[in-house]
Amino acid sequence: MLATIKCHRAVSAAAAIVLATAGAFAEDDPKSPHLWEPRTKSATVFKDGYGFFMREGDVTLRDGWAVSGALPPAAYGTLAFYSLSDNQLVDLASSGPGHMVEFNDVDAPKDAAKKRAILEGYLDMKLSLNWKRDKDERMTSGRLVSVGESFALVDEGGQTVAVPTEDISRLQLIELPLRLHVSEGEKDASGKTQLGMAYLREGITWIPEYTLNILDESNAELTLKGVIINHAEDLIHADVNFVVGTPNFAHRARLGPLVAGQVLRMIGGRVDGMVMSQIANSFTANMAPDGRMDTISEHRVEDRSGDAIRDAMGNLPNISAEAATDFSVYRKGELSIRTGEKAVVTLFKKKIEYQHLYEWNHPAPIRHSLVLKNMSDSPWTTGSMMALTSTQPLAEDLFKYVPAGGSGTFPISEALNISKKISEVEADRKLKEYVANDRNTFDLVRLGGEIVLRNFDKSDVHLVIDYPVPGKPLEASNGGTVETGTDKLALTERAGRIKWDLNMKPGETVTLTYAYDRYVRTN
Repeated sequence: MLATIKCHRAVSAAAAIVLATAGAFAEDDPKSPHLWEPRTKSATVFKDGYGFFMREGDVTLRDGWAVSGALPPAAYGTLAFYSLSDNQLVDLASSGPGHMVEFNDVDAPKDAAKKRAILEGYLDMKLSLNWKRDKDERMTSGRLVSVGESFALVDEGGQTVAVPTEDISRLQLIELPLRLHVSEGEKDASGKTQLGMAYLREGITWIPEYTLNILDESNAELTLKGVIINHAEDLIHADVNFVVGTPNFAHRARLGPLVAGQVLRMIGGRVDGMVMSQIANSFTANMAPDGRMDTISEHRVEDRSGDAIRDAMGNLPNISAEAATDFSVYRKGELSIRTGEKAVVTLFKKKIEYQHLYEWNHPAPIRHSLVLKNMSDSPWTTGSMMALTSTQPLAEDLFKYVPAGGSGTFPISEALNISKKISEVEADRKLKEYVANDRNTFDLVRLGGEIVLRNFDKSDVHLVIDYPVPGKPLEASNGGTVETGTDKLALTERAGRIKWDLNMKPGETVTLTYAYDRYVRTN
């Protein structure tokens, strides 16, 4: 038993026996069957620091009611409650300082037996009891540890108070702000049922990391791992969905209705597995049809989990905006990661095909890259990638989003085995080709260029060239294409580009020629 039992009325020997029996019952630490303690069953994690959570749990209803402390800092427009039982509707939810029962034969009966039955429904909960002694109003607050024939025992934290049940006039819960009412047809639901809640909240993110293992000249093994950072809530044997793409939650920066004193969107009726899957994967604020709307009292929750997420992500690139309308999900079941923990989860490992590509965007150096083909039915999200062979690392860089059926380019290094030499000469000049006025005349100059490339590599080279020129390009050899820019149309600012797509054998030398016109002021 607890340290001391204080009785505010003369206790007879028989009452003492009752108290001792009740105290022994309290040591068993009973749980109220009307206390709903849902467990997180699934979490859908986005890369922008938000997650969509679904909790479920059993509870025994009393006149249709259940109470809970499960009040997450849900984003506005995303919090919803539902029943998993047939023909049941969660038709009302409220939050506030605590549920109150008045034993006045209006709210609840004064009858001692019925009063005890009601009190037993709040065992192990923190509450306040209002009662009378010699016409003086008294209040006792603490954890209700047992209910006997004549007394209710309340642990005030250091001592146990015996409160005469017949004198109790009011009961009010403490630290359980959430009340749910479930109806079944036209009457209150009763008995044991299973309820759920769904909501979006800040405090969890995942960061993709790839490893590309080169197997031979055309095949590689691609592994995607997700680094999940959890500052939201404990995930114990939960199903976790890692989402590629970011949905639009317009009001996610605002706390939701139940925690901010707004209006609550209800989910009515039974929610089976199919509907739950649709909820979890819709990624919209309209998670289910509207039910009735109820005004709720204010209960504020301070949540700084977003700060922890931002600190953890540091200066990582913002990679959450691609594919904003197309979503793909990697699922991992039975994952356990508690609040404040990080984990690395392997999401897939698959063999892929790749090709070598050399790109020269003049005046930058020639770069060697790998082109990875995504032949799967799901996209590859943006993330850091480490490429390596069986003997050494090749490169680490950001691998950008690749849609299903597309190809992505991953830079490896500067192409040192391809040499280049550029020369240009003035081929022709037309003096005063354009006369703006007496003081401003312009010559039209034609320039010819030559690029000599040599492949010193032991393998074939596929080289793509993007070569800008400060004028209007006219012609190019070796199948080159010319483009005139439309963003610079002033006479002396005209510009264009020449593009080549070449395949070079080992030791091969290729000479490219081109010509372009430009206007220069007459000397």
